[in-house]
Amino acid sequence: MAHRGRGKMSFMYLNEYFSKFYTGRRKGVYIVVSVAALLLFWIFVNGQRYQEAQWGNKRLKKQEYFKLASCKGVTSPDGLLCTQGVPRDIDNVELSVMISLFSDPNKYLRHLLDGLIGQSIFCSKVPCETEILMVTDKRYIHNLRPDLLHTLDKFISSYPNAKVLILSRDPGLYSCWNILIQTYASGRYLTNVNMDDSRDPFSWETKIKFLNMHSQISVVSSAVAVVGSLCSWEEYHAQPLQERTIWFGYLSDQNIDTNSFFQNDGQPHNFPHNSPMWRKSIHRQCGYFDPEVSPYSDYHLWIKCCSLGVRFAVLPSTLEIYYRNHASYGRTTRVDPDQDAKALYIQYGGEMSVPCGLNS
Repeated sequence: MAHRGRGKMSFMYLNEYFSKFYTGRRKGVYIVVSVAALLLFWIFVNGQRYQEAQWGNKRLKKQEYFKLASCKGVTSPDGLLCTQGVPRDIDNVELSVMISLFSDPNKYLRHLLDGLIGQSIFCSKVPCETEILMVTDKRYIHNLRPDLLHTLDKFISSYPNAKVLILSRDPGLYSCWNILIQTYASGRYLTNVNMDDSRDPFSWETKIKFLNMHSQISVVSSAVAVVGSLCSWEEYHAQPLQERTIWFGYLSDQNIDTNSFFQNDGQPHNFPHNSPMWRKSIHRQCGYFDPEVSPYSDYHLWIKCCSLGVRFAVLPSTLEIYYRNHASYGRTTRVDPDQDAKALYIQYGGEMSVPCGLNS
């Protein structure tokens, strides 16, 4: 009872104080403060109910997030548990972008997503020119920090061209690419994106325009900037010119043949390198990436395509940044990096060389 008495007295005191305050000369100030307080309270309450997606303009209810963590289902023959993504119009897709989410789950994700949405032809509404196809497994999703899982969920919920395929296990990088190409990619052009690399904001657009203008070319790459630490495109261009290392730019002035895939001593020289763009149709002629020769599966396929007459081109502009990461897939899975290349050189190099360049 004593507590109730004190509460009643306090209420009466406050009521008397605010009544005097309200009827005094500060009436206008009181009204403004009251309205502002009510507005802030309304914003706070509604902010708990809804959250604005970090990318795009789509407003999402909070309970729509964290779909990836709830992925369940019967494993299909190719190991697929489920897919997450907004249904989209696939009739107008020109480019399918393949991304394997198996690198350090908490280190590169934000870097990757920022780079994707920074591309000039990245899609925020349908119909889209590009589709983003990410593939990962249960372990990766489980090991993501909650804030990054939230970020990835918002990304695929906000953009109509983004899709994540969750496998029961990691079948290997090139098996993932084969699954995407054979079953899910709807674009006539394909490219891959490594989580720790960066690129010119016009990289995809430039390569698409080149392929559209040169129907005889099926694989296009560019000069590549090499860095020793993770950096964005803007951070790279803040570096002094004398500190930059560029690979493969000189090939734009040369006639490409199968010898171009080897250095003078027969060592590998994989100039399409970290982010080529190619026509999906070449797989009917050349086959797919052979997981048995990983981590050289892409190198094998490009040499095979060249020997079969598929044409290649290297753009002189530096459109890609390659992070020479010692924890990368290629550096952690190779046993003898030169032995396989020497066998290929005997098969395709030297006097056996076949021209496959722009002017061949």
